Amino acid sequence: MEIPTYHTIADFFEKVGQTIPQDTIFSIIRLHDLFKATPYQSAKFKTDYFSFVFIKRGSGNYTVDSHQFNVKDNCIYFTNPGHIKSFYVDSCENAYMINFTESFLSQYLSKSIYEDYDFLLAETLAAKTMSKELYDQISFYYKQIENEIAYPEKEKFKVVASLLGIIFQKLKTHLWPNYNALEEGKRSSQIVTEFKQILDDCFKLNNEFKCKNPSPKVELFSTEIGLHPNYLSSVIKSKTGRTISDWVNERKILLAKLLLTEGMLTTKLVAYELEFNEPTHFSRFFKKHCKQTPSDYVRSVKSDIL
Repeated sequence: MEIPTYHTIADFFEKVGQTIPQDTIFSIIRLHDLFKATPYQSAKFKTDYFSFVFIKRGSGNYTVDSHQFNVKDNCIYFTNPGHIKSFYVDSCENAYMINFTESFLSQYLSKSIYEDYDFLLAETLAAKTMSKELYDQISFYYKQIENEIAYPEKEKFKVVASLLGIIFQKLKTHLWPNYNALEEGKRSSQIVTEFKQILDDCFKLNNEFKCKNPSPKVELFSTEIGLHPNYLSSVIKSKTGRTISDWVNERKILLAKLLLTEGMLTTKLVAYELEFNEPTHFSRFFKKHCKQTPSDYVRSVKSDIL
């Protein structure tokens, strides 16, 4: 069965028979008003927005991909776009959920959000139990957000984003001070793994030295993985140290070298196979990355063999 992707929290709750009036890029919800009848088990789903859940009194668990985490009183957890998720509510006496898109963060909080709060990129962080004092501080700010979001003022999102930024800073300082995006990218990033699998598939050759897709765009990867292109680009850059273009260009150079030598193609034909408009464009691209022209490269390989 295909796992549905929801673009707003309203889309999700409409599916389970609830109506949530909200803005499309930000919402705050009292979960104890929604889950009065417990226990409740959700189906699996995906979203393209962030969700932060603050549990003052309640219990249950949530699953992200293949990882399951328990939650209890004075607990917080968050989930990122793109992952396969589900949750189980055993009890819900006092709990809030804040949902927002990446565009909300970049527009109202910071253009360099993942540099300022890199823990937002973490994919499988376990829920955290806070001290009562810290939870009370956090709850003060999300209740302020609840008050602000209710007003129709045009500039309310700026105020809401500022309050959310305070929450982020406290969470980073007290709960996730040592998160390292590059380390997760090397070890256990599902997004990076999926990206590399798609990249491998794009540059796969058949027996006639024909490549499946020598010019994959960011949109191809984002569609396959189920993430917004901007968010995917941020994840790959933060968790690998290289941009998507860097990865694609590296594969394109490797393929060009293979076609020039083992495929025995001319520079003109290689340029055609790699979907360059002109052979001169390919030659400039090759020289930029290899510090020599395609012809010089072929001659150097032949001389090494001899």
